[in-house]
Amino acid sequence: MGQYLTIGLMTSIAIGNRERDYYSATPEEVRDVLQSNYNKSGIYDLKETDRFACLQLKPEIAEAEMISFVDDFYKLRYTEQEREFMFDMNKIKEKSTLAEWLDLAKESCYGSFQLDRYVQMYSPYKRGFKVNYLTTNITQIMLSMDGKIIMEEYYGLFGFFTRLIRERLSNYKLSNGLLVAITG
Repeated sequence: MGQYLTIGLMTSIAIGNRERDYYSATPEEVRDVLQSNYNKSGIYDLKETDRFACLQLKPEIAEAEMISFVDDFYKLRYTEQEREFMFDMNKIKEKSTLAEWLDLAKESCYGSFQLDRYVQMYSPYKRGFKVNYLTTNITQIMLSMDGKIIMEEYYGLFGFFTRLIRERLSNYKLSNGLLVAITG
């Protein structure tokens, strides 16, 4: 298969309880990691079970912005000629709920609107002077996919790219859910 460079809209961000046990993170620390690293803008709802803590994209925000947000993203990301081959914006416009867009992304053959459950990040949390990391699993709607890619030691480069794209699309709340990552 391989790994790809993606730009995606995070729809869920989860940390499992096994991670809590392994790193001895308390439920409060896990909630703080999720909120401070991924939900400063408030576009996600926090859900907790005995198995995981998870942020889920608020449907009302997605439903208010998705069509115009994706359209503006595609105009920024792809040339007009590329847009003809990369996705079918009409299919996106036919849908009106987050659940429908997620279903469309699940069945999509387009690399530019496809569900991706393979993003894994290591989210830091600090206890005293020690920094620990929690494995964080992200589900996203990929809006852009290029690759294959092999990269080591990219540290904050993808964070920089993410901040640039979010700033360019800052008139949308959904821009706070964008992520540049390697997946696959």
